[in-house]
Amino acid sequence: MNGWPAVAIIVVAQIAVAVFLIRVAARRWWDYLAISVLTIASVRPTAQHITGDVLRYLPAAIVMHFAGQLSGRLYPCHLRVM
Repeated sequence: MNGWPAVAIIVVAQIAVAVFLIRVAARRWWDYLAISVLTIASVRPTAQHITGDVLRYLPAAIVMHFAGQLSGRLYPCHLRVM
């Protein structure tokens, strides 16, 4: 399985697991509020430090290998060809 249907299935499965875990963890209304606030607060740091351009973390040899193929940024999906 590959392509957009696979991505859709993975996203739906992750959302379902997240909803289930939130339902298990939250007992009162303020638990849902705390989960929402913590999620909103952690989105930006996660997007900046865990995903995105990984070029700065790689050795120079790998960067030079991909230099002609890249448009300035290197994302984890580019590393599949290695």
